[in-house]
Amino acid sequence: GNTYRNPALLAKMCSTLDHITDGRMILGLGAGWYDREHEAYGWEFPSLRERSDRLEEAVDLIRLLFTKAEDEYVDFNGQYYQLNEAPLNPGSTQNPHIPILVGGNGEKRTLRTCAKSGDIFNLDFWHPGGVDVFKHKSEVSRGTVRVLMAIHRRLKRLYACLSGCLILMLNGKQKKKPQCPGIAGVLRMRYKICLAPT
Repeated sequence: GNTYRNPALLAKMCSTLDHITDGRMILGLGAGWYDREHEAYGWEFPSLRERSDRLEEAVDLIRLLFTKAEDEYVDFNGQYYQLNEAPLNPGSTQNPHIPILVGGNGEKRTLRTCAKSGDIFNLDFWHPGGVDVFKHKSEVSRGTVRVLMAIHRRLKRLYACLSGCLILMLNGKQKKKPQCPGIAGVLRMRYKICLAPT
């Protein structure tokens, strides 16, 4: 979750891992949900609204760091995070940058945060839930995607699988379709959604 560490530090850690893994790094980030984990480690566990605000701000900040030129510095003055001529060097080995996966179950804020500054969306509908939750989230996501497609040209594809995840691909092509392990091909095809802007 975003509440575990400063997002600028996280961006630096991801940049290092991106180099170590020869460009296989994907940053996954959510608002944070497990209150007991926060309690165990002495981390603050703010309200859902504040965690959602922090996530949106963190993803904006990280995207600025990931997309800047190597010789540029980043200034950022948010409500929760600030940067003053911050470098990120070395930058990403990936082009255009390390993909940012935004995860969460939020029907209002999380998809919009991803569309604004993320690249991939992950929705865990399985815990708690099941197929009924998946069907509901799929309908909500379809409606949200239609709205987002009208306001955000980076939106390229939406894939939904019964494997327990919803993956939203932005900016670029996905070389391989997401797999749905353990699910019959018929069901997989039935619930795959592929929307592209016209």
